[in-house]
Amino acid sequence: SSTFDYWYASRAVDGYTVQDRDAEVTCSHTADRQNGYWKLAFRNPVHLYRILLYNRDDYQYRLRGFTLQLLDGVTSVFSYTDRDQRTRDIYTIIPPANPPPVASLLSVSQGTDSRFVTLCEVVALGETVCPAGQFGRECERRCNCVDRSERCFVHSGGCPSG
Repeated sequence: SSTFDYWYASRAVDGYTVQDRDAEVTCSHTADRQNGYWKLAFRNPVHLYRILLYNRDDYQYRLRGFTLQLLDGVTSVFSYTDRDQRTRDIYTIIPPANPPPVASLLSVSQGTDSRFVTLCEVVALGETVCPAGQFGRECERRCNCVDRSERCFVHSGGCPSG
């Protein structure tokens, strides 16, 4: 929604999960305003099984009461609001798994105790949702299932029918 100084949104997906060292170059930070948020758009829709939010070592209270939403376009398919008064180094959010939600956008909105969203890393674990007959990280490969109407496994191209 905004950027404080040089704490760019992209720093929350740079692969650095260490929160206590060089926070100013590995964490993101919104500017001081109401209704702040951080968003991640996926290139292809994904089934998400687990989301990890790495909090900043100092100012941990800023994330307390945050809301995480998974959206399929503009429609929310899963929402989680932190209701615990304890802060954490890492928040683990596990959406319902049967079936896991299909999302194209992940959003983290500011908590109840802060006018900022500060994230050191966001890790979204899941699989790409590919059309029937395709697999791969970008759905770039074709599978060859005995039952042509079924979907193959995204990670391997294997088929339940063989």
